[in-house]
Amino acid sequence: MNRKKALLLAVGGALLICLCLALAYFLGGWQVQIRLRGEDSAVLSYGDSYRDEGAEAVFCGKFILKDGISIPVQYDDSGLSEERLGSYEVVYTADFLGFHSTRSRQVQVVDDTPPEITLEYIEDYYTRPIDVYKEEGFSAWDNYDGNLTVAVEHREENGIVSYTVSDSSGNVTMVQREIVHDDREPPVITLQGDNPLQVEKGEAVQDPGAIATDDCDGNLTDAIVTAQEDGQITYTVTDSYGNVGTCVRTVEYVDTLPPVVTLNGDGEMWMKAGEAFADPGCTAIDQGDGDITAQVSVSGTVERYHAGVYTLTYTAVDQAGNVGVASRVVHVEPRPQADVVNPGDKVVYLTFDDGPGPYTQRLLDVLAAYNVKATFFVTNANPSYRYLIGAAAEAGHTIGIHTYSHNYSTIYASEDAYFDDLNRMSEIVAAQTGSETKLIRFPGGSSNLVSRFNPGIMTALTQAVEDMGYQYFDWNVTSGDAGETTSTEVVAQNVISGIRQHSVSVVLQHDIKSFSVDAVEEIIAWGIENGYTFLPLDETSPTAHHKVNN
Repeated sequence: MNRKKALLLAVGGALLICLCLALAYFLGGWQVQIRLRGEDSAVLSYGDSYRDEGAEAVFCGKFILKDGISIPVQYDDSGLSEERLGSYEVVYTADFLGFHSTRSRQVQVVDDTPPEITLEYIEDYYTRPIDVYKEEGFSAWDNYDGNLTVAVEHREENGIVSYTVSDSSGNVTMVQREIVHDDREPPVITLQGDNPLQVEKGEAVQDPGAIATDDCDGNLTDAIVTAQEDGQITYTVTDSYGNVGTCVRTVEYVDTLPPVVTLNGDGEMWMKAGEAFADPGCTAIDQGDGDITAQVSVSGTVERYHAGVYTLTYTAVDQAGNVGVASRVVHVEPRPQADVVNPGDKVVYLTFDDGPGPYTQRLLDVLAAYNVKATFFVTNANPSYRYLIGAAAEAGHTIGIHTYSHNYSTIYASEDAYFDDLNRMSEIVAAQTGSETKLIRFPGGSSNLVSRFNPGIMTALTQAVEDMGYQYFDWNVTSGDAGETTSTEVVAQNVISGIRQHSVSVVLQHDIKSFSVDAVEEIIAWGIENGYTFLPLDETSPTAHHKVNN
């Protein structure tokens, strides 16, 4: 019984539950709800993988299970193509206890990625400011349209190149490249004139100048800076980009001009024979070397004792070998000389050499006794007897110059030596007589051989003394008292014999020889007895010149 009751109770309970469930099913407002995660629509960029956010489904009632219970959701995206633009639907479905629900999400596959422009860059690439930019290269790629390089538009403005491209979906990309403007070429300097430039030493450098051109800046000649140093002219110019152009001109200092030789004094001078010639000299100025007067050489001589026209040549040579020359003409004029006059026949000129001496006064007394005037060619051999020169002159005798020293090796050493000796004796004569004399007799005579140690000296001296206005006398009658005899009688006979042979006789004796002085009275007495006239020499007297042997 209890078992039946229990069974009945169990069956009754089950039926009641079923009834309640039936009432709940039909009267509870049950449904399946699908809720999308995310938005109802989605935009998918072309090429991206679609990742669905999914959905949730619940089974819920109106009165009970209002919050519902989760149930599975299925979705269908089989119609979605990520590789094709368009609008697609993803369908979500859920089923539970015969309840069914559907929901969809709209997925729009779009091309919203702009193309990509890739610029190529060449290492160390630049464009000169004056040049148009030459494209280094570029490419454009779109993830949908592919290669769009040919569709790229580009333009240059203010040093910027802008590149623009649009894809078929209207996506636009623009990139820019800044043009690297640079000028790496220095200006070019072109020298005008010669290089090297030759400049005369001493002259300022006249720079012919230069022209500067730049590949970008053009003519930069006015911007050239020059510097001169150590035989060079350096030209420098800088362009607007800091490039420096330089050029060097070598300056060669040359000396092609001869020195200028300028005579001091006159270029033509006159002097009397015997006068000392004082060369006024010259100056020599060279443009390169300056004052080179000290280097002047003089060629030519002035023969002061010989009449003639002499040329002195002044030569200056600079360091470069240029020769400057100037000349001076010197006229040595002969002094006036009296013409020789024929005194007539049977004329005797008594002449005495080498005095005065201890026998000269005795000779003067003899001459005075016969009123005969003679000629004395005096020396300074016995200075204590100099006074007799004046005495003889005062007595009316002629005084001529023989020699101061009577030293042949000294007298005939040179023309200067001879005239030095002559002048010294001339001063003594002038001091004793009060006047100069122009009568001379060479030591040994003009024909002497003792002077041969100096070849040609007598030829030169005989001409020189005449040019200087002197009259030199040799002899044509010799007494032999110079070494041939010491006999008074022989001396007298020698002289008398010689006189007989000439219409005009110039007799040579020496008043320093006693035996010769002693013969004078006999000679005079014979002459007077035989109609001879005794005269002193003067500048017009016959000279009895010998043949010059040297």
